[in-house]
Amino acid sequence: MERLASSESDSSGVELDSKDDGLTDTGTDSNNNKKDEDSAEHIVRKTYVACFVATTVCGFINNTGYNFVFTVSQDLAKQFHHEDAMSSFSMVLLAACFGMTILHSKFFLHFPFLVRIIACLVLQTVAYVLLAIACKMTNDNVGFGLSLAGAVSTGFSQALGEVLNLSQLHHLPPSLVGGWGLGTGLSGIFAPLIYMLFLNVFHWSRFVIMLVMNVLTPIYFGAFFYINREANKRTVKGSKDDETQNSAELNFKSFIGVCKHAGFIIFNLVAVYFLEYFIQSGFMDRASINVDKVHSAYVAANSYEMMLIGYNVGVTISRSSVTFFRIKWIWVPTVLQACNAIFWGFEATTHFIRYGIGLAGFYLYIPLAAIIGLMGGLSYVNCMYQIQRKEDIPDDLRQLSVNLGFASTNIGIVLASGLDLWLANTVLSQCNIYDCSKPPQIYN
Repeated sequence: MERLASSESDSSGVELDSKDDGLTDTGTDSNNNKKDEDSAEHIVRKTYVACFVATTVCGFINNTGYNFVFTVSQDLAKQFHHEDAMSSFSMVLLAACFGMTILHSKFFLHFPFLVRIIACLVLQTVAYVLLAIACKMTNDNVGFGLSLAGAVSTGFSQALGEVLNLSQLHHLPPSLVGGWGLGTGLSGIFAPLIYMLFLNVFHWSRFVIMLVMNVLTPIYFGAFFYINREANKRTVKGSKDDETQNSAELNFKSFIGVCKHAGFIIFNLVAVYFLEYFIQSGFMDRASINVDKVHSAYVAANSYEMMLIGYNVGVTISRSSVTFFRIKWIWVPTVLQACNAIFWGFEATTHFIRYGIGLAGFYLYIPLAAIIGLMGGLSYVNCMYQIQRKEDIPDDLRQLSVNLGFASTNIGIVLASGLDLWLANTVLSQCNIYDCSKPPQIYN
């Protein structure tokens, strides 16, 4: 079992941390943890807070497009009469994420960070435009195809933005990973809320909603520019642009090195995310379909979006937790996520909650979905923290480890989505798990 390197040795699975903030008050001389000094200078509290806010903003905007795709996927699949192909969105989205992480590892590591973040923002703008155009299409196949193309562009943008932000955070206090996690989690909460607000309260069309989301682009660039500037102040003198010049490129030797030093961390991250998306785009979808959206109560008619909010509340709480404590035993969330998969598999096939307690079951779905997010978020931030801080991972392999970690998780998620798609068209098709000879069920 891998253990997080630290200056203190203890046998507990959770490391509480009040010292490892990587900051000092002006004029204070410190009992700060020596680990932070290895990669980043201690910074005054005012700068730390600004970095935390900027990191949170970057995490929020970077993942908003990603979460929008998941939020609108069920509605778009229904609009284009491809209900049993809903998991295609997550499959192509994560396939694109995987492709970008591999391309980035192989070809783009030596480009300046600002150049790469501009490319990230261009890709996200293209994604929103494609999704907007898709919403106007009257041909089902063309509309569905364009919306999948938008998902692909979103995947490219999200993966590129994530590896760039987390790589730059290596030069700043490690607890800032909590800010990134907080932002990504909040985006998962607000993306479905914004969508439902604009669609159901303001009565905007999906076309307008998608185009309006592009106002976030300049805000993202400004926040990343600040982080990039602060990180560059703390790089080793003589390096051009952070650790970019010294990062190992992807080849057989570096791949073996990553497997040796970070393999166990990456394995747990992949396992948790495979299970998480297997539940989210598969079992959660199957548990929430066949509901009369016109005559049912709001929570039932919008149950999938409400579950996404609950799920992302869990993600937000757990991803920001690394600021306060760390889990050394990173296999624990993996085991608990496997238990979640078993539970939701029973619900998707037997509907024992939904049929047992009726409308109240849809309310219960929300905190149950939050538990899925808690496990995924805990695994994410603690695995990323260990990759950035574990002493036996060579510095030239850290950025590559982040890239390969994301590439591997994307493989896992694509496999989970592909399995969901197959199940949704065979044993878990709508007419196999519900009686299609009857109208959709009403819950009040």
